[in-house]
Amino acid sequence: MISQEELMKKIVSDSGRSESEIKLMADTKRAQLSNMITYHGALMIVASELGVKVDSKPEVDVEIPEEIEMTGATEIRSDSNVEDLDLDDLGKKFLASPRVGMSVDFTLAKIQKSKNIDAVDKSGKKFKTNLTSVDYKIVYVTKNGEEFSCKSWECVGKINSICKKLKKIDGVELRVTHIKDGMKEKEGENYKVETKIDGKWRELDRKTFDWK
Repeated sequence: MISQEELMKKIVSDSGRSESEIKLMADTKRAQLSNMITYHGALMIVASELGVKVDSKPEVDVEIPEEIEMTGATEIRSDSNVEDLDLDDLGKKFLASPRVGMSVDFTLAKIQKSKNIDAVDKSGKKFKTNLTSVDYKIVYVTKNGEEFSCKSWECVGKINSICKKLKKIDGVELRVTHIKDGMKEKEGENYKVETKIDGKWRELDRKTFDWK
């Protein structure tokens, strides 16, 4: 099997990308797969996605889908080829920001301010996830341990206002709906944020601070 160092050199050489870009792509791939693959295995997947041919198989024993959702625990056998994992090894799960016309529901556990804003898409293109004009993002951690963030100050402001109105963060049920593309349509609101009040989804009027 090709060594990790040789594999990195081949990907850099054949793809024309920098080593730092490849490392970031591999780190992102491991995070997407809940750190259930080795760094070497992540590099093999990156090589495949970039069209770099390597005469070897990645250190992964299962077929890897585009997205993995950890819905429960499975037994982990311990032998010479298996490493036991604890909860911290399972990585993080992310809730994607909804596309135009779509919604996402979640229940809050806590809110974090994070400066981890570098990301790489499936094509290898780097991008930032920070809010406009600042070097951080606001992360909403759900009861399921998932993380939701949005680059829109409008969305963040509406979520935060609801939490202030309810005077709590933990346990707040939220529904975020992406109404329209603000880059194409400048006028009007881009996001609708609702919370459950007496079993019904209600929106907060941020001017009157009353429920709609």
